[in-house]
Amino acid sequence: SDRHGNYVVQCILQYGTSEAKSRVIEAIRNDLVKFAKSKLSSNVVEKCFEAVCTGEDAGSLSVERAALYRTVLDNPTDKNSPLRQLVNDKFGNYAVQRMIKHS
Repeated sequence: SDRHGNYVVQCILQYGTSEAKSRVIEAIRNDLVKFAKSKLSSNVVEKCFEAVCTGEDAGSLSVERAALYRTVLDNPTDKNSPLRQLVNDKFGNYAVQRMIKHS
């Protein structure tokens, strides 16, 4: 959520090793709603969906991809589900759009 650090994390998701990407995705997934609702870290959340679905490491990140999507899509009937929180948030909705684009 740092104004400069988020660019470093995005670079890791784009150019890092599969293991490095996996660690970042796990950290983001543990508090995905908070990160997605933040102006700065929402870009990192978007990049996570891109990283698990496109590029040379997408195949090796299939477990992370499933976990990331599950984090957002679980409990669809819950009025406070992650998806509902993000859809109506000014920054979180961009993560949902990216999720749809790469699904």
